[in-house]
Amino acid sequence: MLNMDSINVSGTSQIEDKTVVYFNASNNGSQDKGYSSTKSISDMDAYLANQVQCDKDYAEFDAAAMEIMSQIGNR
Repeated sequence: MLNMDSINVSGTSQIEDKTVVYFNASNNGSQDKGYSSTKSISDMDAYLANQVQCDKDYAEFDAAAMEIMSQIGNR
């Protein structure tokens, strides 16, 4: 049986070609026992000025990452 350690997906929220927030999601490989999604704000002023867009980007990222993880987990 194949056992993979983990699967990671990353993304960013960019405002005017500047990366404002980094996103990362990972699962616990073949064990299907966990999922983690985080964001790291690299420019707080830009984030606060564009919080609605950045939070929307994060929600879209998280949904897409969950879809990827579920597709991989079903194989």
